[in-house]
Amino acid sequence: MKMAKHYPGLGGVALAAGLLLVFPLLDSATSLDTGGTVHAKAGDNGHGNGNGNGNGNGNGNGNGRSADGGHGHAGRQHSSEHLGRGKSSGYHHGSLTSALGSLNAGHASANARLHANPDSRVGLIARYEQAVLAGRELSGELAAIDTQLAELSSRREQLRAVDPEDVDQRIIELQAEIAALDPNSPGYQQDFDALNRELDEQLDAALYTKSDLKTLEGQIVELEARHAEVEQSLEYAEQAEADALDAAANKPVTDKVVSGLKALLGLE
Repeated sequence: MKMAKHYPGLGGVALAAGLLLVFPLLDSATSLDTGGTVHAKAGDNGHGNGNGNGNGNGNGNGNGRSADGGHGHAGRQHSSEHLGRGKSSGYHHGSLTSALGSLNAGHASANARLHANPDSRVGLIARYEQAVLAGRELSGELAAIDTQLAELSSRREQLRAVDPEDVDQRIIELQAEIAALDPNSPGYQQDFDALNRELDEQLDAALYTKSDLKTLEGQIVELEARHAEVEQSLEYAEQAEADALDAAANKPVTDKVVSGLKALLGLE
């Protein structure tokens, strides 16, 4: 009976000893796994952030706060800002694309626009493109005519200011002054040259003033007529531009939309 009581006691001691060995091992394994994770994410913030961002989109940054909360938070904030910038750029591009609507047909190639059905979206955009180019050409011609008219008008006023009787009188005076010069005086040649130059100018004025004035007035009349024609053509081009744009668009046409379409067409 003593032996029967002794063996159960040894069994209990053995069981207890076994459990004592198992629990530390389990705790050690758990501790190694958890501690390793925390250490990897908190102790080495660079690796933790990389793993977290790649696998959990920021989870690693959150766990990293157990050792260095500031770095973990900063890492997440930087990632958010980076994504925000990407979204902002995409948003603006998407916003313009949305605002353009059917005008996105402007992405069509120059060859496609050239051969497009005139009533199709691409054809209407091609018509708009041609109207813009025509308007620019006409505006350039209009500016050139304005410059010519200004020059001719100035010349005409100069000729109109010339009185033929005054010119004739001045010619007589100059001829007399030249005849009165003393060839032996020190400044003779200089005075002679100066008087002769003025005499030539007055003779030209007497000979050509009336004919030049008539010619200039004819040129001005022709340029003014052409100016009116170009202005009218420019108005037609601007109207054609507006009509084609309205017909091609399926959304409100704002300055942003017009600028975006011109950028697509290479008209900026």
